[in-house]
Amino acid sequence: MVAQEYDHAIAKARFLILEHQKQTNIPGLQVAVMIDGEMIWSESMGYVDLENAVPVTSQTQFRTGSLTKPLTSIALGKMLEGNLISLDNTVEDFFPDYPAPAKQITVRHCLGLF
Repeated sequence: MVAQEYDHAIAKARFLILEHQKQTNIPGLQVAVMIDGEMIWSESMGYVDLENAVPVTSQTQFRTGSLTKPLTSIALGKMLEGNLISLDNTVEDFFPDYPAPAKQITVRHCLGLF
């Protein structure tokens, strides 16, 4: 159940998303919003298959393509701000059983920040 305090924000977001979907010809999408670990809004919109009118569901898998790059950089930035990770952490720090010598690869290497 969605908390009533978010009803107006959800309605506005839904409107903006649906308008963007129309303007950009996005066939379907899934949106989910969490606040403090609680699901506030989750909704599927449109179709995963237009030809066969198959709707998007919460189980639909989407190709993310290059979208993962900015999302990863935001997550990494937050982790760096909170001192949860260092650019000099190695693969071995996270995966001790990873085979050598690849386990000496650092976060910095993965980002191309030599």
